[in-house]
Amino acid sequence: MERHWEQMLGHFNPSSWQVMLSCPLHGRTLCANETALPADSMKELNLLVIFSLVLKLLIIYSLALSVLVIYSLALNVLVIDSLELNLLVIYSSVLDVYSLALNLLVIYSLELNLLVIYSLALSVLVIYSLALNVLLIYSLALNLLVIYSSALDVYSLALNLLVIYSLELNLLVIYSLALSVLLIYSLALNVLLIYSLALNLLVICSLALSV
Repeated sequence: MERHWEQMLGHFNPSSWQVMLSCPLHGRTLCANETALPADSMKELNLLVIFSLVLKLLIIYSLALSVLVIYSLALNVLVIDSLELNLLVIYSSVLDVYSLALNLLVIYSLELNLLVIYSLALSVLVIYSLALNVLLIYSLALNLLVIYSSALDVYSLALNLLVIYSLELNLLVIYSLALSVLLIYSLALNVLLIYSLALNLLVICSLALSV
């Protein structure tokens, strides 16, 4: 191989190399002061030129690939930024749902407190009505004792008063029974309200878990 290159280089001097390299067609046509080259040398020079062009194309292709890689990395950064924005939007939506659930819980707790106060007021009214009934019965008993002590001779009147008293007692019993029914109805309403509140809390918890 070394002898081949020595034989090829022996056909021309270095000045002819400079003239050939400065030639626009790189040895395809003879320039001034240039000696003729053998056909093998011309083929090898053409192969060298083609190889240099291929190397240049490969370098350009690698640069283009590098640009594409940089572009893909920039696109990946943009995709990551968009994903972060979407995550922030989802987080803000979850916070809005959580605040809404807290507001609903506060409203339900206030309604429950109002219902408890209402039931306590009804209980106080029932106790007050029972106390009034006891006082009424006590006053009626005192009146009957006074009438009995002052008018022993009016036995028939006393019997009539006893009949009236029994009727009043029956009316009071009916009134107390009606109040007891109202109290039981209010307690049943409170139980239904507590059950509905529990169902609403379960629905809110299920919605929060699904989100």
